[in-house]
Amino acid sequence: MYRRLLLAVVVTGCANAAPVQLVVPSEPYVINGPAPVPVPAQLLRRNGELIAATGLDVQLSADSAVQLTNGRLSCDGAGEAEVTLSSGALRARFSVRCRPITSFRPPPALDLYVGGPPQPLAIQALGPENQPVTEWRAGILVHDTSVVRVARGYVYPLRRGRTSIRLDFGGSYTPVPAMVVERVIADSVFLAQGEYRAWQLPAGRYEIRLTPFTGVLPARPFWLRSLRANCAPDTFGVQTYHCLVDSSATIVVRRPASPERTPDVPLSVLVLRRPT
Repeated sequence: MYRRLLLAVVVTGCANAAPVQLVVPSEPYVINGPAPVPVPAQLLRRNGELIAATGLDVQLSADSAVQLTNGRLSCDGAGEAEVTLSSGALRARFSVRCRPITSFRPPPALDLYVGGPPQPLAIQALGPENQPVTEWRAGILVHDTSVVRVARGYVYPLRRGRTSIRLDFGGSYTPVPAMVVERVIADSVFLAQGEYRAWQLPAGRYEIRLTPFTGVLPARPFWLRSLRANCAPDTFGVQTYHCLVDSSATIVVRRPASPERTPDVPLSVLVLRRPT
């Protein structure tokens, strides 16, 4: 009785361990860089476990831009290919797209804020003739994972700080800088002529933006004054200021008086604490 039970367990275990399917990408597999890449395939066991697929028979479509060397795939130019795999009685097929990337335009910096929405990880990749490459697949390395995380092509802010995201396209690399700021003040006020509002700021580096609501523009711009802070207006002339506070400070926003009587002007005051 004992020996029969043991045999049944062994048989069941072997049956569950036997591969039942070759799993390959359901969408075209993109290769951008010069470095050969492993064949993207796994074996699925009956018990649901995925294991590495080794010893595969690989066949490429005729006149293919894809090359097979030592069990790895690479591209010798732009093009496409159909790849057929077999392992015993199991067969599978998937597509490969060769989209060489030879250079990059400087990527736009990611400006995020704590508690804010994620932003797409955008790059400007170029091909051999400087044409844009819109299909890409890259390995992602975040240098400081406490500042941001990357998931499904989006960058999520975690805490105030700076970091860099390194994209590896199989031998071609580009960094993407990311900065996360903290919203210290996000206020909406209505200011009459000559009226002002004041806010306290602890030590830190800040960016202050004064934005009248759309459709309502004051006859004269607002001005900002600071007590115990070193502030300078933005060089582009918009009502943005950059301030450095050593210990604590007070910022004052005032609407100048005007000879003409005008209604109260709604104003958005946004203060961002930037990484030091």
